[in-house]
Amino acid sequence: MPLLIAAACDTTEESYYPGPESDITISVEQKGAILLSADGTAQTIDVKATTYWDATIEESGNTFSVKQSVEKGDGTVTVEGQPNYNSGVKQGKLYLSARNINKRIEVDVMQAQLKFSMGKQDDITLPERGGSFMLEFESTVSWNFEVSRGDASWLTCNPGISGEGKWDRITVDVEVGPNYTPSERSVTLLLRPQNGDLIPYLGTLPDSFTVTQAAGTPPTGVRASVDSVKYHEGYLTVNYESVAPVQEVGVEVKVAGGETVDRYPAERVNGSYPLSGPVTVNVTGLDEGVRYMAVPYVTSMVSTVEGEQVEFTTDAEIVYRGVEIVSYDIRPTARQVFVTAELNSDVDVTEGGITIYNADGSHIVTYTKPINANVTSFEIESVDFMSPKTEYLIEIFVRTALNEAVTDRISFTTEGLVPDEGDNTPPDGPNAN
Repeated sequence: MPLLIAAACDTTEESYYPGPESDITISVEQKGAILLSADGTAQTIDVKATTYWDATIEESGNTFSVKQSVEKGDGTVTVEGQPNYNSGVKQGKLYLSARNINKRIEVDVMQAQLKFSMGKQDDITLPERGGSFMLEFESTVSWNFEVSRGDASWLTCNPGISGEGKWDRITVDVEVGPNYTPSERSVTLLLRPQNGDLIPYLGTLPDSFTVTQAAGTPPTGVRASVDSVKYHEGYLTVNYESVAPVQEVGVEVKVAGGETVDRYPAERVNGSYPLSGPVTVNVTGLDEGVRYMAVPYVTSMVSTVEGEQVEFTTDAEIVYRGVEIVSYDIRPTARQVFVTAELNSDVDVTEGGITIYNADGSHIVTYTKPINANVTSFEIESVDFMSPKTEYLIEIFVRTALNEAVTDRISFTTEGLVPDEGDNTPPDGPNAN
């Protein structure tokens, strides 16, 4: 015998007639039957009413429950079904009745039988440029594609890699972008119910399948680069460019001693980063009037590339670039070389030095001089080891906490020995004997 189940709500009996009986209305916007999935989901419909009303379910078993949000006027009705592990569809009727008058609405309620199947899905192979494919299956219960091997982050699934059960067949469109890495990538997927307790009722489960994409060849210039960083009113601006899709752009901020304060990614634009900047990075939690060092970075699908470390202060728009060598003076003797370098530096110079090579480019020796001050020049000399009248090459370098400046290799020739030092070589020039 069919059961009639009333909605749970408080009922205070009261005569409520807004006017003539013809003005009393009750309606729903539901088109067709209420369709519930097999795993016991609920569905809510809107009710429009100008009077007191009741919601009841008539069915052949204790399968459905009904709940109405109000007893008078506009409201909602929620119908929920218990999990249906049987092979047949369960049915009932929802009745919405205006009290004290003969107005009633019938809405069919149907709960799907348990279905969960997927035809034989062959393995899928895609070229490095990417492509798309479609997965099709039946599931009247909530489902998801489990990853049994690999990583599925490079797959874009619409409507998603998981979802709720439906009466109709379900399709998932999958798109794969270009593979910018030099390695093949693959992922093995299994279609499974979200509720593992259902597995004993499903019989044979769908087999796994593998999606594979060929290795890519990064094009020339695919590596990202960072041009500059500028601080202004709590923000750093990073300029960059990349051929490969960009996954993150940001700045790592450090104190003068090199300890990292934090890593600040830039905000995405519509969920992604453009291939080139500039982008603005919101830098928070920094002390005012303090100098910091910033390392801009760009992570693409190919690699993570860092820009040059630069120094900034939180109370000005000054951008510190480090040090450069603007001029130099090389003064060789017969056995030594003396060097003076003129500098342009925004920060303290930690050390300077020279590297000496033979004329064929082979390394001989490097001399380093600690400085640790903000200077405009420094001097350095080699020890007494060179051969007279011999060609050498020299590099001049200077370092700060931010950068290193190095000259090209410069050629010079040592002088000859004076006679009292045992030099019997005839002097050069027009007066030579």
